[in-house]
Amino acid sequence: MASQAPRLFLALPLPGGARERLAGLRRELDSPALGARWIPAENLHCTLHFLGPTPAGLLKDLHHDLGACAHALRAFDTDLGGLGAFPSFDKPRTLWAGLRDPHGLLRGLFDETSRALARLPRLQPGRGDFIPHVTLARLRPDPAFQSGPLRALLPQWKALGTLTVEKFVLYESRVDPRGAESPRYEVVEEFRLQRRR
Repeated sequence: MASQAPRLFLALPLPGGARERLAGLRRELDSPALGARWIPAENLHCTLHFLGPTPAGLLKDLHHDLGACAHALRAFDTDLGGLGAFPSFDKPRTLWAGLRDPHGLLRGLFDETSRALARLPRLQPGRGDFIPHVTLARLRPDPAFQSGPLRALLPQWKALGTLTVEKFVLYESRVDPRGAESPRYEVVEEFRLQRRR
């Protein structure tokens, strides 16, 4: 039986302090009415691109093209803050914490990595708007869910600290065959940005 192609994605890892801060704050959000399936703290990240099942033969090209991309960019700071929901607070399916991008540096990183991935014809990265965020939970709200209590917490989530973006990471998502709720994310390769001047 042939092995399946690894399911890859490109993301910004969160430092331990930021993961702990988010894990602590989400305790305030937990409510049976949300029907939340919380993302484990070790899996918190900001996705840049979901690549999906990726042929092993492309890993060398990914190493080369994404390495060149990282070499062309410098490390930068961004602010973690803001609480959001997809598609909306009134009908939430995903709860997230935002990353602010006032100088367009996150967008620049997304665009550069998009161009690098576009050069690989056999790769089909996910398309769509780039809204920098960290998914906190997948939701199945109770029919009686009211967004008021969630909205009341917004001021507490406004400013959660500064993150330094020094690298992006190619991860493999592995589903536990024993049926664990969350997949394991394993580092395939780290791409370090240039140091700031």
